[in-house]
Amino acid sequence: MRSSSRFLIITLVVLALAGLGASSAFAAPATYVGYLMDVACASGTTAADGSDPVNAPWDHTKMCLVACKASGFGVSLKVGDSYKFFKFDKKGSDNAMAQVVNMTKRDKEIVVSVEGSLKDGVITVTSIKEANLL
Repeated sequence: MRSSSRFLIITLVVLALAGLGASSAFAAPATYVGYLMDVACASGTTAADGSDPVNAPWDHTKMCLVACKASGFGVSLKVGDSYKFFKFDKKGSDNAMAQVVNMTKRDKEIVVSVEGSLKDGVITVTSIKEANLL
């Protein structure tokens, strides 16, 4: 189940990214499903909680998301054999905190479904909600 869900997510992400084009002036809205990460931890090889944001973002904890909330949030999406982090705009980060981090009952494996437009590595979020495990 987990591998078929990952295959579907990878396929959707690849199609979404391919449709955007690296130099497009307008990024079409898409849905992205992946692991919620804070910017501070996603930018390194080891997160503050000891998890590996590139190879195992599902291990990142809610406690760490709360501790690092000032850095903002984004989503780690499966790209090839590892995960790539895409930062949210300010509104998206605020919504991630209010609608996901503050509401989830999970301690880790915090998966989000994000609707928005990707441009220059930043997702302008129109909606975000907690999703089922990948």
